[in-house]
Amino acid sequence: ELKSIIEPYKDILSVSELSFIGHTSTPGTPEANQKLSEGRAETIKKMFLEIYPEAKNWKSSSIGKGETEPIEKNDDIGTAEEKEQKQQHNRRVEVKI
Repeated sequence: ELKSIIEPYKDILSVSELSFIGHTSTPGTPEANQKLSEGRAETIKKMFLEIYPEAKNWKSSSIGKGETEPIEKNDDIGTAEEKEQKQQHNRRVEVKI
């Protein structure tokens, strides 16, 4: 999936710095979620570098934000399915160029 997202932009990617920022939902301890988000960001960074080896010369970083920056409110409102969907939206890696 990562390749299909980036492929259309490959020819115009002339950046020299990338940041991979991992996020989690709230289930679990803050410490565990922090570690999970760091691992998530590092995994996507490694995948990116495998797909685009020319990016190995770029400055890149991976950081984890844990559960501190949700895009969906983590609350107990709604059905179990709705709550799971909110949590899934918060489990992500953002790539900043």
